[in-house]
Amino acid sequence: MAGKDHFVPIALTTVIPSFSSLLLPRGMILCLPGPWPLLLLLLLGSWGPVPPAAARPPGFTAVQWFNTQHLRANQVQCRTEMPRINNLLPRCKGQNTFLVESFQNVVATCQQPNMNCTTSGQNCHQSAGRVNMTYCLLIGRRPPCTYSTTYQNRFYIVACNDSQPGYPPNLLLPVHLDDTVPLGPTHFG
Repeated sequence: MAGKDHFVPIALTTVIPSFSSLLLPRGMILCLPGPWPLLLLLLLGSWGPVPPAAARPPGFTAVQWFNTQHLRANQVQCRTEMPRINNLLPRCKGQNTFLVESFQNVVATCQQPNMNCTTSGQNCHQSAGRVNMTYCLLIGRRPPCTYSTTYQNRFYIVACNDSQPGYPPNLLLPVHLDDTVPLGPTHFG
């Protein structure tokens, strides 16, 4: 049968039982032309949990990981600081911001009024003033990861949680750098 597609039936209920109940009625057969059945099985078989690049490495508390990723005493070069972060992660981190700020000042930011975070939750707080920071953007993948360096002076927004290991239970502490913004809150009136 030259010139015609060959169809290979796949019974999804027997090959991929976890998807069959979601996608097709029991016993339904899907016919796919040519090599597609094999490719479909390979793709579905390769699915698995992929940790985000910024997932906290084992052995770090949320507060420790925040400090490691985001706090420095001075402005830095991304080419020297990002390897310290990436060596703890499974792959190059796409972007990172280093705040030139003390841990005590960031803890004080956690006492600012609550606001909505960019992703979810209402446990975010904006700094009272602008701080110097270094923004690192990934421009080349391994080996080695390469980054552009941009110096900024902006407000920062952090997510803060209490009940962190090694600290008093009611103390709000920074656990995530949510965003940076060029301007502070606008007040009318």
